[in-house]
Amino acid sequence: MITAGGPTDLSASISADHVFSSIAIPGGAKRLLAGYSGGLDSHVLLHLLSQCRDRFSLKIAAIHVNHGLSINAGMWSEHCRSVCEALEMEFIPVELDARAPKGESQEAWARDKRYAAILRHMQDDDVLLTAHHKDDVAETLLIQLFRGAGPAGLASMPEQARLGRGWHLRPLLGYTRGELKVYAEQHGLGWIEDDSNTDLKYDRNFLRNTILPQLKQRWPGLSATLSRAAGHQAAASLLLDELARIDMAECARDATRLLSVKSLMALSRDRAANTFRYWIKTRGFATPTDKQLTQVLDDVLKSRPDAEPCVTWNGAELRRYRDVVFITAPLPQPPVHHAQINWDIQNGCKLPLGELRASPGRGKGIKAGKCAGNRVMVKFRSGSEVIRKGGHHQQLRKLFQEQGVPVCYRDFVPLVFIEDRLVAVTGLCIDEDYSAGPDDVSWEISWSESGQVYSGFTG
Repeated sequence: MITAGGPTDLSASISADHVFSSIAIPGGAKRLLAGYSGGLDSHVLLHLLSQCRDRFSLKIAAIHVNHGLSINAGMWSEHCRSVCEALEMEFIPVELDARAPKGESQEAWARDKRYAAILRHMQDDDVLLTAHHKDDVAETLLIQLFRGAGPAGLASMPEQARLGRGWHLRPLLGYTRGELKVYAEQHGLGWIEDDSNTDLKYDRNFLRNTILPQLKQRWPGLSATLSRAAGHQAAASLLLDELARIDMAECARDATRLLSVKSLMALSRDRAANTFRYWIKTRGFATPTDKQLTQVLDDVLKSRPDAEPCVTWNGAELRRYRDVVFITAPLPQPPVHHAQINWDIQNGCKLPLGELRASPGRGKGIKAGKCAGNRVMVKFRSGSEVIRKGGHHQQLRKLFQEQGVPVCYRDFVPLVFIEDRLVAVTGLCIDEDYSAGPDDVSWEISWSESGQVYSGFTG
């Protein structure tokens, strides 16, 4: 349904000059993208933006995402296009199928798909403007509270934040939904009423249509109060991050890729948990649940140094090896022990983990003459391999231990064979009979995962 605003006796509390004079467009921005669903909130934002386009020496466009969830979606897209034409605003339509798989939250799924689609259209230093307002902050804070979120979750929505290659600004956070409606009615705007907004199976709709109206009868200023509370949580979250940075400076090894178990154990439990949350976030992984974080604190930090425990959650695997903990994306299935790859050494070699390459050179790597005319193979450990080093044969198992290679990586280390002889443990050791001397033409072999697998674990 499309609703048109009519004359109203209420005085407007919103003006384009006031809205856009109170926000700071990041330096270097090249384009403003207004998220435009066609609903009341986003139409107000688009109209405000059109009123002061001369303020910005930037290209301005509206981006509309059709989620494919309503039979009216096509009509809504055409309505949005016509509004943009009337406002002389560039219109960017985005089509997607945001239907959630069974067991997933439709709200969260559609939101994630929407932002992923918008990110694909954002260029370096683009600024996305969305119409989130004071009531959205209140709803989000309550939803996060009911989910047991901490300060970062309860902080709700920042006015400005990085988003992919650009920025995300919310210029209407200082206004309520009621104030936006007054503006829409005064300016005769027409907006879409999404029929799903009244479906109480969605948490936000249940809060908006059932709970919050009753709360506001008792506490009329509730939206402002909850928005202020979210601001306090944002301040607390920043302080916790500041403390975590101090603790990480003491605990980090190999830049910040690894954390020292000994240093973490010297912290109180709450500070260690705070450090873990911040470290995991800076490493780009999803935040673990309280239960998973408890496993990290109890099962990982307190384990034997040789146990190498692992805690997994959405897209992450956290392990201990000796005195450090490290986190990775889920490792693939290790290759079977008898797996082998015929390798044309002049070309790259795709592996279960990473890629192997050889570069021609002199004095480093394997003697080129040893490879000429011979079959070069890539294999993986089976448990009995030895390599000639220091005048005697050393077991591969002992080499891994000496070099501090975590057990979870050992099955992935590419072993280079010439005919049936192990001549190189890539990144660690070359058989002394095959190692290039200063004047020898050579092949220098590199493995894309060497830095990840070998660095920082021997301390």
